[in-house]
Amino acid sequence: MMKTQSKQLAQFETQADLSVPSFPLSLPFPTGYMEQVWCRGTNFRRDASGAILCTLHNAEGTINARISRPDVDIHLFHDWQLLHVDVVTTVSNGKLTAEVMKLRTTAAVMCSYLDLLPRSICALPGKLDELRHLVQFVQAPELRQVLENVFSDATIFLPFLTRFAGSERYTYPCGLLVRTVEAAKQAIGMGFQTQEEADMVLTAAFLYDLGRIRDGNLMSESLRKTIGFVPHPKSRRLIGFALGSAKCSLHVALEEIITTGFCNRYPSLHSDLKQKTVLARIDDALRG
Repeated sequence: MMKTQSKQLAQFETQADLSVPSFPLSLPFPTGYMEQVWCRGTNFRRDASGAILCTLHNAEGTINARISRPDVDIHLFHDWQLLHVDVVTTVSNGKLTAEVMKLRTTAAVMCSYLDLLPRSICALPGKLDELRHLVQFVQAPELRQVLENVFSDATIFLPFLTRFAGSERYTYPCGLLVRTVEAAKQAIGMGFQTQEEADMVLTAAFLYDLGRIRDGNLMSESLRKTIGFVPHPKSRRLIGFALGSAKCSLHVALEEIITTGFCNRYPSLHSDLKQKTVLARIDDALRG
């Protein structure tokens, strides 16, 4: 084990392991910046509020960090040297601080993370784990990358975790997260002619109502009462950055679906369907 850890530390120091991105910890990143990074954690201690404070170091710099979870045992960290963490930048006492959302050590089983998401940000961390798991059902790399890009953008992800998602159902913080998880489960439970269509419907189920994070007046509910199902009108703009300028055919189809609710490339989303499209049926099921 020691030889393995020494080898990994050597890779870290030389930055030879390029499979995981790293960012310069000393640079003044804006509040809300989210990233994954290899680093060393030192000086773990608790403050008066019960949060765990520490310092994260890598070859590019150092930053103060915080784990806002008084229910986590600080002794878990004592023997941890090389860490892989998900962080989002916040401001604490006037200083830029990295809030640790997830953490894994080199000694841990691959892909086995300690969930450190602050309860003040997401009151239902189990649902967040479900979301991460369901994203893996999308087999097309072009579509999965869109989801990963969208849900790694802190300006989208943080309000997504706290937003309510209706005036009659999901009327609580994390409501949009719960609704999105249930929409994805509905999509996975349906049968499709091709894997591409299954991937597209599932990706659209994750994204079609995302615009609610910018909708304080529940615009989408009002529209659906008058003209029937339509993706939230603000969803397309939110995911535009993840589609990029050089769109592949799957990106073009996804953009059409998130804009109109239809795409004639797929039977279940065809605009000439005499019955409701699959997304409309998913939406009906969620509105109950």
